[in-house]
Amino acid sequence: MVLLTFFSTVTERARKLRAQYMIQAQGLRTRIEIRVNRIPMALRRAKMGDLLLKHAENTSKTASVRSLHGKHQSPAKNLIQIEQSRGSPSPQRPTKRHRFDFTHPFDYGR
Repeated sequence: MVLLTFFSTVTERARKLRAQYMIQAQGLRTRIEIRVNRIPMALRRAKMGDLLLKHAENTSKTASVRSLHGKHQSPAKNLIQIEQSRGSPSPQRPTKRHRFDFTHPFDYGR
């Protein structure tokens, strides 16, 4: 009798776990489908070699444009270059004050 109860419990648990697995798998399939559908059909049908050639062309064009301008396109990178080219260093930050450096206003020399 005990053995029968044990097997029915195990069977029921296995059934619940399979059901949970199926729900998770279906959710994953749905998320993948949604993500794939964000890619335009023309881009999905393109061959990998064609995409690689297109990327190489775009990379070479931007590299030639940057070399003509002589500086980076990004304003943040330009700012970093300007700061590095300055002769004077940036002002030093004051030393950090720690909590124990201060005395409590009601601490009378304890």
